[in-house]
Amino acid sequence: MANIQKHFFFFALCACAFFVLVACPSDTVDQSQTAVTPTASPAGGTFTGSVTVTLSSTTAGASIRYTTNGSDPTATSTLYSSPIAINQTTTLKAIAIMSGMNNSGIMTAIYTITGGQHTETAATPTASPAGGTFNTTQNVTLSSTTAGAQIRYTTDRSDPMASSNLYTSPIAINQTTTLKAIALMEGMNTSGIMTETYNIGQHTQTVATPTARSLSDLNQNS
Repeated sequence: MANIQKHFFFFALCACAFFVLVACPSDTVDQSQTAVTPTASPAGGTFTGSVTVTLSSTTAGASIRYTTNGSDPTATSTLYSSPIAINQTTTLKAIAIMSGMNNSGIMTAIYTITGGQHTETAATPTASPAGGTFNTTQNVTLSSTTAGAQIRYTTDRSDPMASSNLYTSPIAINQTTTLKAIALMEGMNTSGIMTETYNIGQHTQTVATPTARSLSDLNQNS
């Protein structure tokens, strides 16, 4: 009789356990799904001039975040919304993010942009007046024969670039200065560098160097 009771208790316990498992499923969310890593079209490679890149993920509804500075993208990186124009050598990285899924792996594509797409070069700027020696402040006008070209300049002897001072009006030079300038035009190579030096406040004539006379010559003339 005791054995029967033990077996009955064991089977009852198993039945209760099975009932709990079936009637009370786990509330744990399945985190095993991962968004599909984005792809880029065209894929990384070498291109002349520029390339426009499209990103996509086969995970429906996923958002894509990307970087172009070589850093790994995160949920706060730039949101992809339209094709990306790349006009210089760039490392493009992207991830796909979808609510309820793990973030995708990181897509990495390197785009090497080579020159040579432009056959024309913007005309080097000229200055008026040209460099020289002056007693007063000079208002220097810059120009380029390339219509619509933008002129960038420096006054600290450094070579100008696209981020240098934009020329918009005559430049007042009131101290000795080396002025450099370039012309930039979309669709053309950057011009050569114009260099003009302005010496301000220096005398244009020099007093004659004294000559030595003997004491006897001085006595004869006295």
